[in-house]
Amino acid sequence: LLTGEPLIPSTRDDDCASGDAMHFLYSWGTRPEKLIELFNKIPDNAARDLVSKLLQYEPTERPPIATLLKEHYFFNQQSEDLLEKLTDINTNLKDAA
Repeated sequence: LLTGEPLIPSTRDDDCASGDAMHFLYSWGTRPEKLIELFNKIPDNAARDLVSKLLQYEPTERPPIATLLKEHYFFNQQSEDLLEKLTDINTNLKDAA
């Protein structure tokens, strides 16, 4: 929704629309460059960071929702320092890709 296109192309019945879509799901978490490419389509830095945290492959790497709601910049936009950190992280990710 944030990019104007589906995360994974699917049919009306929520089936993968192609072999490429199925392969992308199968390899989720094993190709960080594809995830960075996907996440970089999200124009808002705070939203991009939030989505990247929520869609971690390993459940243990996902922060608790209560923590995100309480602390993440997306929900608490008064923290300018955090916005600067997110912008720096995004720049570093782009430079690394």
